[in-house]
Amino acid sequence: MIERALDDFRDLPFEVSINLSFQDFETPGVKEFLLSKVKILIEPQRMVFEILETEDIKNYEPIANFLKELKKRGCKIAIDDFGIGYSNLERLIELKVDYLKIDASLIKRLPSDENVRLLVEAILNFARRVGIKTVAEFVADETLFNLVKEMGIDYSQGYFIGPPEPIEVVRKKYL
Repeated sequence: MIERALDDFRDLPFEVSINLSFQDFETPGVKEFLLSKVKILIEPQRMVFEILETEDIKNYEPIANFLKELKKRGCKIAIDDFGIGYSNLERLIELKVDYLKIDASLIKRLPSDENVRLLVEAILNFARRVGIKTVAEFVADETLFNLVKEMGIDYSQGYFIGPPEPIEVVRKKYL
């Protein structure tokens, strides 16, 4: 599936995000496969590896070393679903994370929950100060889009921005 996604986006003017769990890194052969595909199928600077952080990490050091190797090759790292569960701020700095994708459960509560808004503002302040870009997940309507834009979140994703489309439709638009 990763090979197909990289091949599909090879000629399109976008970054390509690949979601990986820490369990994926423990699967034999995954790291070698990814390193071999980065330069062959797409430019490394267009690759974003989205990592879902979890408390279930058995051995963090090899994973951190692998992510650092991807960064050295020009790839970007994003932490997916940030703000729920286990979010280790020290690791964000250590890994030189490029993006924090603020979890949908927080984003959709922004208009109605002042405490969530304060939490998201704290995340944004931290991210800005250490040079990490932010992404609002689940931006489903114009009101939410305007709110996250007003708050200073760098990027939005969700149905308001555009629904998922088959690769053939995307190719017709951009090639």
